[in-house]
Amino acid sequence: MTTFAPSVADGTVDTAVAEGALMNVIAVDRDDVSEFDDWYSREHFPERLSVTGFRNARRFVEHPDRGNDLVEYFSIYVTDSVDVLTSEEYLAALDSPTVRTTQAVGLFRENERTVGNLRYRNGIGRTGQVLLGRITCDGRDRTALSRRICEIAASAVVDGSAEGVAVYETDAVAASAKNNTAEGRAAGSPGLTDDAPGTIFLIVDQHGSVQPPTVHTLRTAVEGTGATVRWSTYRLVSEQAAPRSVSTEQD
Repeated sequence: MTTFAPSVADGTVDTAVAEGALMNVIAVDRDDVSEFDDWYSREHFPERLSVTGFRNARRFVEHPDRGNDLVEYFSIYVTDSVDVLTSEEYLAALDSPTVRTTQAVGLFRENERTVGNLRYRNGIGRTGQVLLGRITCDGRDRTALSRRICEIAASAVVDGSAEGVAVYETDAVAASAKNNTAEGRAAGSPGLTDDAPGTIFLIVDQHGSVQPPTVHTLRTAVEGTGATVRWSTYRLVSEQAAPRSVSTEQD
């Protein structure tokens, strides 16, 4: 069952209880897909989800397949807050990667990693096909742009083109926490600097149907803000949840 974060009157998420997320867009050589997939689902997801504060994770692959030498993936890990992604436990895990993780990170040909705060979520559930919009603020009023993106996302649920939407704003400090760890150095993907333009991640779970409606209206509205947008579509490869502790009562 999918649950959605509490919202205040204007529809945005109450930041006092807002969750965080770690998001990665990674491309690997087509010849390395088998090893990358096996490592990610069998080792990497379970390891990350064992860290306190990680809730669940989803991983997607480009869809339709563009037939390029590089295959692109998108993954998102939902956490209790962005603080989880700067915690001692998480950074210790990053600083002690397994041999296989070090080898797998070496397969990355492109790697964009960010950490974000949830700003809006709505909908009735999730589907196996998502549209990802990476929206660069480009010196614009970030708060105003974020609010407008949230309004556009809400309309996609109302008009039936999306079953679920989520909007995240990047957190440069949390994103850069990985840089000085062993895994961060191996990945060679620096985090955001404090003066870097902010990015808003819009994740749209497209309507669950054999012939889903288009999201043309949403895309046009986002592009109408004048911000720089990069669009990608993906299908679900793997979804896992953090293990729950089981308590027993004694009479």
